[in-house]
Amino acid sequence: LNMLRRREEAIYAAIPAPDLVILLSVPPEVALARKGDSDREAVAEKARAVLDAAQTAPAHGAVVVDAAQPLEAVVGQVEAAIWQRL
Repeated sequence: LNMLRRREEAIYAAIPAPDLVILLSVPPEVALARKGDSDREAVAEKARAVLDAAQTAPAHGAVVVDAAQPLEAVVGQVEAAIWQRL
């Protein structure tokens, strides 16, 4: 079991850090509306966790995009973030 754990850790350690992290953020009520038949508390909790992460994400180099906007706006912001880093 320890051998498998060490092997898995080595695999993950070999993965380089991403060049760009994009955090798609929506308020809990938007997430709940989009995931209507899912576990409502789990969806709301995850959305709150993402909103909390969005507060500090820019300080760590991540780009936060408000995914409650229309799809075209979200795609445009994501594309712009990618092109800025190329």
